[in-house]
Amino acid sequence: MFNTNAITKFIGLCFMFLGYWRLTDFVILNPVFTFSFSIAGFFFILFDLTTHHLEQLKREKEKYYSWKGKILRFLKLSLLFLTAFSIVALPHLTLGWEQELILKLNDAIVLLGLGIVVFLIGLKSDQEIDNVLEVFEDVENRLKNIDDKFSGIIASKDEEIEKLKHELKELRDDSGSPGSI
Repeated sequence: MFNTNAITKFIGLCFMFLGYWRLTDFVILNPVFTFSFSIAGFFFILFDLTTHHLEQLKREKEKYYSWKGKILRFLKLSLLFLTAFSIVALPHLTLGWEQELILKLNDAIVLLGLGIVVFLIGLKSDQEIDNVLEVFEDVENRLKNIDDKFSGIIASKDEEIEKLKHELKELRDDSGSPGSI
């Protein structure tokens, strides 16, 4: 079944083909195209980082709808636009930049992007650990509540048993029958 995510997957697959074809010299890319792809990747990484921050704000609804949440939602949309612009339009602009500058900027953007990706992986791992710890704490609290309820029930039943034993002993003592409990 076709869905809107299919186009994203197909575009990603096409970039992988392009990368393989470049590796095998099946295609030769103009540095401006490579630069535009790097910029698009960088904007997409920033989009992912912004999305992560928005997910953090969603946990606290009042912050999600605050000015910070509005700015992050606008930034997220803007970054998607800049990603698309970098792929579709940027390679066709006449910037007049020297190839050496484009290659230097390309290297810097790739390294910055990789740094953000690694950092984001760490942030997401921390969040995942926090989520697991919250689940464990919730289960622990529920088990403690169950234990408290059953402890209370057992204590009340123990009191009832002791009371019945006492009453039974009094009945036996009153009737004068030998034996004890």
